[in-house]
Amino acid sequence: MASGIRRPSKGEPVVSGGLRRWGRGGGSAALGLLVVKALWVWGFRVSARELLDGGAQEDLMTRRAYLLHRLAFQKGEGDSPAGLPEKFRGEWALGTLSMSSTAMVQMSLTDPDIRAESRDRVAQWIDEARTPALQRFDTRAWGRSALDTLAEPEGHLGYLGHLNLLLASHKYLGGDHRFDALHRRITEALRAKLERSPVGVAETYPGEVYVPDVVAAVASIALYEKAATGDSPFARRWVARARKRLLDPETGALPFSVDLKGRRRQGPRGCGMGWNSYYLGFIDPEFNREQYVVMKKIFAGRAGGIVQGIREWPRGVHRGGDVDSGPLIGGLTPSGTGFAIAGAVLNDDRTFLEELLKTSEWAGFTVQWKGRRRYLTAPLVGDAILLSMKSARPWDNRYLPRDRR
Repeated sequence: MASGIRRPSKGEPVVSGGLRRWGRGGGSAALGLLVVKALWVWGFRVSARELLDGGAQEDLMTRRAYLLHRLAFQKGEGDSPAGLPEKFRGEWALGTLSMSSTAMVQMSLTDPDIRAESRDRVAQWIDEARTPALQRFDTRAWGRSALDTLAEPEGHLGYLGHLNLLLASHKYLGGDHRFDALHRRITEALRAKLERSPVGVAETYPGEVYVPDVVAAVASIALYEKAATGDSPFARRWVARARKRLLDPETGALPFSVDLKGRRRQGPRGCGMGWNSYYLGFIDPEFNREQYVVMKKIFAGRAGGIVQGIREWPRGVHRGGDVDSGPLIGGLTPSGTGFAIAGAVLNDDRTFLEELLKTSEWAGFTVQWKGRRRYLTAPLVGDAILLSMKSARPWDNRYLPRDRR
């Protein structure tokens, strides 16, 4: 990060003696490694044209195969970084299932042959998401289970929003009626929790309101309502309220964190804006486009003048990263950059998408084995996120049972 780099004073050697000695022959070795890396990236990278015009099926299908293989015996947290607190391991585990489920819908809309398998796998993930083990991160924070307190004002937004997205995914894949009652109850509960706030927000954890979690929950409600009537009155009301009461007055961007009255605790951040560029697409494509333009204006940047992505902090602000942003690389946030791929896809921004895809490959380092492709440097949740973002597209009702249309 720029704030952590100290320039050498005049006459001060840039490298130590040991590094200088290595540099006599190491320069050619480094160049060789760079060439190998460039060739590797070129071999696995997918272009914006391929992704948007249907030519990236091999990449998407091999990444799908990897996720299905891993999730057949692991619920998403087995490769979390050592020392990651239990709360975040739980978030990542649930997020892996949620992101994988939305990817299954999007890919099935392109390839009907995988729909039945995708539907059945999402049903399994819904059952896993309701186990005490997958709820533990949220239950310990609140002291009570989210599913036992749906009528209560406490938010549980991080858990309920993702579970509702899993339920919506099953519905849009043509799932049967086994989850209908639960889906209705959670949607009604989320609507009530969000309506209690004058600005349409609710808590993720006690005293903690994160706008990206709110956006995901609103997206889940919008999907439920659109499945029933083709429209989402709640989403329209929420967008009107957000434009009036939530946007940062200086930038016009959604903030990262507020209180229940909408007072800002953290202003806009790159990881949140990237996240929003996907989930706002379910809520209101026009509002999504507005926020996408703002995101690029404030947060688009380059690391070392080479790879392009989304900065975590606006220009001139130098802070560190955290579990939401990931480790910053030249000020760029891995999570925000990955999520922004969906924003570029949904807004048909081919030039920026090309840059983001290159960056994801340089940072992620694709490997393939037995017909399964993954990013070597990413945890499982990262592979789920990237597959969902790369396959992003508007959902339609083609697979909904006739009595739901």
